[in-house]
Amino acid sequence: MFVDESGEREYAPRTSLYFVYLGCVVEKKNVSSIEQEFKRIKRAYLGTEQVEFKSNWFRIPKERKKHYLIPFNITNTILREMTGEIYRVIKSSPITLLASVIDKREMREKYGEKAYSPSSWGYELLIERYQYFLQRVGGEGDVIVDKISGKKPWGRYPYMKLIKRVHVKMQKDGSTLQKVIVDRVKGMPSFKSSDTSNLLQVADFCAYNVMRQFRDYGGEWEEPTERYLRMYPFFREIVGKLHKGPGGQIQGFGIKKFPEKRKVGWRIKNG
Repeated sequence: MFVDESGEREYAPRTSLYFVYLGCVVEKKNVSSIEQEFKRIKRAYLGTEQVEFKSNWFRIPKERKKHYLIPFNITNTILREMTGEIYRVIKSSPITLLASVIDKREMREKYGEKAYSPSSWGYELLIERYQYFLQRVGGEGDVIVDKISGKKPWGRYPYMKLIKRVHVKMQKDGSTLQKVIVDRVKGMPSFKSSDTSNLLQVADFCAYNVMRQFRDYGGEWEEPTERYLRMYPFFREIVGKLHKGPGGQIQGFGIKKFPEKRKVGWRIKNG
């Protein structure tokens, strides 16, 4: 499982309301072929494989200009065509998406100063979903996390140390609430720079889309105003890749939001 995040990890003013971890699950036998598909896109549109696809570089005009338009002498029209091809490959590839979403405001309201770090809690919920997924398919797996430098997300534990600490706890003692022993995720998570992995770049795109879905329509996840969930356009592009329950439901399977106030049972039809 290739893991990336979206949103700020900290509880602080003027940070994102939601924090998301997303895992892109791929069988090892399919990793190489999917990597080759993204290398093909890069060669076709940019003339080289030595470039990173990052969601914010595609979305933010000044970053788009800096990283793609000027260096590769392409237009916004070409970039849009390339974006469409990226999502075509995501949708057609044997990829399953799992995500955890932390509502930081609700965490503070419910737990106050005792609220867990969004990063540690989000990682725990994601790995719990991964354990359930592996049990369902009868497999084992490992975890590769985007190597992000910088801030300490919580207290005295640096980012990677925090993740490893949570991982060991889940393998030894189980998850905090459900007491799920993580025995199908072997070894420790490894950390890899996203510029060396196209599948980490896919996780980056998809993590933002989940975060943006909740930023735009988060209130409807548990308190719907309509029969059908309104969707951020690029979330719609990936929603069919989310892991589904026996009845096609994604709530609690493909996406676990915490704190959880109400189960709605959103499910995918024809996807």
